[in-house]
Amino acid sequence: MNDIMDDIVNLLYPDPAPQPDELRNEFVRRRAEARREREEVRDVLELRAKGFGDGFDPLTSELRRLSRAKREIDQWIRLLVTYGREFVRPEPYRLASLAEVAGMSISGVKGMYSAADIQRVADAIGRSDRKGQVSPGESPAVLPEKGLDIYGRFVPEFPPLYPPAEETESPRSPESSGLSSQS
Repeated sequence: MNDIMDDIVNLLYPDPAPQPDELRNEFVRRRAEARREREEVRDVLELRAKGFGDGFDPLTSELRRLSRAKREIDQWIRLLVTYGREFVRPEPYRLASLAEVAGMSISGVKGMYSAADIQRVADAIGRSDRKGQVSPGESPAVLPEKGLDIYGRFVPEFPPLYPPAEETESPRSPESSGLSSQS
């Protein structure tokens, strides 16, 4: 387990290579920063391992953490593109410009956000879109699809950790003791 943790930490935070024309002090600072990051990540992995016990897998734990961060960044990109296309006045950002800086195709940028995203941006900035069709505080006109929240974000559905408890009569309830509230 410790070997896997060490490998993960070294993969994610390798020692930097010296850059051409880089001052020695700057290189030493960057190397120390990478070492500090490795120690922090290693400490976090060890804490998680203690919390989960023998069932802890450092590789899947880090993949899960990075996947969550990726989804969050993708959501931020989607909101910024929505803002640039629907809220910047007097003219929106051009699709080609947004596609270039987001590392996407024009068609990818064009279809990346929904009406729910427009509403979410309006709510966040407290202003209507440039067409005046969406105002802050309005509820979305369309109910979200199953598995999505009102902003169109994926909401995972997890099975319950424990089966539901079977309902049994309480030994102190009036019905089980033969007493009733009517006398």
